[in-house]
Order: sequence, then C-alpha cells, then structure tokens
Amino acid sequence: MDLLLFILGILGMVVCLILLLVSIVRKKPKKKLLIGLCACFIIFVIGVSMPESNFDDLNSKKEIETANEENLNEEELEILNKSYNDLTDMEKNQLIVIKSKMDNGATLNKEQRENLNKLLKEKEEYLANLPSDKKTNDKKEENKKIESQPIEEDRKSEIENAIKSRIDDGKYRTANLDKIIINENLGQGGEGTYIALVYFKFDIMNTRETGNKVMRMYSDDLAATLANKGIKDVAEIAIFWEDDYNKRNVKYAYEYKNGNFYVMDIAGE
Repeated sequence: MDLLLFILGILGMVVCLILLLVSIVRKKPKKKLLIGLCACFIIFVIGVSMPESNFDDLNSKKEIETANEENLNEEELEILNKSYNDLTDMEKNQLIVIKSKMDNGATLNKEQRENLNKLLKEKEEYLANLPSDKKTNDKKEENKKIESQPIEEDRKSEIENAIKSRIDDGKYRTANLDKIIINENLGQGGEGTYIALVYFKFDIMNTRETGNKVMRMYSDDLAATLANKGIKDVAEIAIFWEDDYNKRNVKYAYEYKNGNFYVMDIAGE
C-alpha cells in the first residue's frame, strides 16, 4: 500500500463529499464535484493496491555493498596525518593494519597514499637506526602483530555476520541497513574487545513518536540478541538511525555489563 496516495485519496473524497452536499443544498451544478470524487476514489484504490517496498531486497543490496568496503576508518585516517615518531605504540601497530588494507584494495586518495608511504619510509629509517638487539625485538613484535591480524579480522567478520544475521531473522522491514563498522575498543575495555557501529536508514512516512518506538524496538532487539548469542568481546554498540522524513539523526548506545547490553545514551529523539 502506498501511504501517500492512500491519504490523498481519502482526503480528496472527504472534501468532494462535503462540497457535493453543499452544492445539493444550494442547488448548484454537481458535475465537476462528481468527477473530482471519482478521481479521488481512483487515487485511493491505486494507493491501496500498490505493493509494499521490498525492504529485504534493499537490505541485501546494502549488505553486499558493506561487505565489499574495506576503507580506512576515521582513526586510521588521523594516523596518516602524523609523523612516525609522533605515533603511539598502538598507532604504530595500527599502521600494519592500514598497510594491509591498502594492499587489499582500500580506497585512498593521492594525499593519503603519499602520507602512508611517508610513514612507511620513516618507519624504515627508524628501524635502520636502532641497535641490532632492539631491532630484532621490534621485528619479532611486528611479526606477532602480523600473525594475529587475520585472527582479529576474522573475529570482526564474525561479529558483523552475527549482526547481519539478526537483522535478516528479525525482519526489520522499515529499516534499511547502511553499513556496519567494527572497531577496536581503545578505551578501558582492553585489547581484544570491540565497538560495533551499526547504521540504519529509516525512510518511511512516520511521526517522531512512532519513529522513536520502532527505532528503539529494533535497537533493543539487536543489542539483546547479541548478548543472548554470547558475544562478550563487544564492549559497546552504537546504533545510528537516519530518519529522512523527520529530518533528524537518532542514536542509541549500549554498554555490555554482566552478560547484557544496557542503554547508556540516547540522542536525537
């Protein structure tokens, strides 16, 4: 059913009926009003008979696009704007991930590629000037990071697939999945924990109140399902909604504690 045509048809018929009654009382011509009434009825019928948008197909398309994206996140882009000597140990380790992403086809503009090559060159110069024992230890640490990277990326994929699976099973019909980003938790969660960022588009006609209820329901369901699946290495989940009809962005943030996710922040309602 097309909601817009349905509403226009109903309103048109009501207006035409009122004017028709007035014309009957005043004994004025009724031909144009009858034509208008018929036209509104046809619009009403068309609105009722139109099929619903296939949100599942849209979700599938978005998921395929998301799965193919391996671009750098904001934190990684910030690293490219620094010199190697200014990087923290964690950022130096992240540089390995950035290089791997670029090798796997991540999209970088000319300036970003130049900055990455500059960092890699500075790294080589840094290692060349190290004492031999220090250089050996650093090389061992780097090899460990490289070896652990596939495991980390596999875990991120597992978390992302768990989120997509719930979206499919839950049939979030009024929600279009835009993208999913799994980042390392650089806060107090410790190494090996992650932050999940899930982006939806909520693009149907709705009131703010109705939209709030639906978006909150889907967000709570997604967070609860991940907890029920035993996913304990996601410290936080932030679910973002782009509500085009009401021209706003809504966010629901959840924190993992004692085996469940609890709401810690709501913005945009």
